[in-house]
Amino acid sequence: MAKPACARSRARARASRTPSAATPPRSSSAFSAVAERVVTLKHFFEEARAGRLTAIRCRRCGDLAIPPKEFCPACQERDWAPIPLAGGGAITSFTVIRVAPRGRAAEVPYAVAVVRLEEGVSLLGRIVDISLETLRVGLPVRFRPLIMGEQAAIGFGPV
Repeated sequence: MAKPACARSRARARASRTPSAATPPRSSSAFSAVAERVVTLKHFFEEARAGRLTAIRCRRCGDLAIPPKEFCPACQERDWAPIPLAGGGAITSFTVIRVAPRGRAAEVPYAVAVVRLEEGVSLLGRIVDISLETLRVGLPVRFRPLIMGEQAAIGFGPV
C-alpha cells in the first residue's frame, strides 16, 4: 500500500536532515581521531617493514589488538601501549587466490591466511615461501615482512 503524499513528503524531509555516511562530522575531534588512527596504522606498517610485528595492549582491560584500532574492542578505551610480538603462530584458515586483483596478474596463484599468533590474536597475511600444495590448517608459520615497492604488507612463511 502506498503512503499518502503528506507522509512521503515528511519522510523525504527527515531523510534530507539525516547526515549521510559521506557527510563529514561537524566536530573537529572526529577528524583528529581519524588522524590518530592513520598515524597508528602507519607506525604498524613501518614496524612491519623493519621486520617487527607489533600489537597494542589496552591499558585499562589488557585486551590485545592487531592491527591497531582506534578504540579497544572490549572496553572502548583509547589508552593503548605498543607491545612487540614473537611473530610465530599457526594457520587457522586460508584461501588460494587464482583471479588476481588489478595489477597483480603475475602473482597468481597465491594464498592468504588467518594466522592465530602465539599471543592469542589473529591476523590476516599473505603466505610466502610455502607451496600451495602443503598448506593446511594448523601449519606453523612465522611473520615475514612482505615488501611491495614503497609499501609493506603482512606475510607469513615457514618456521
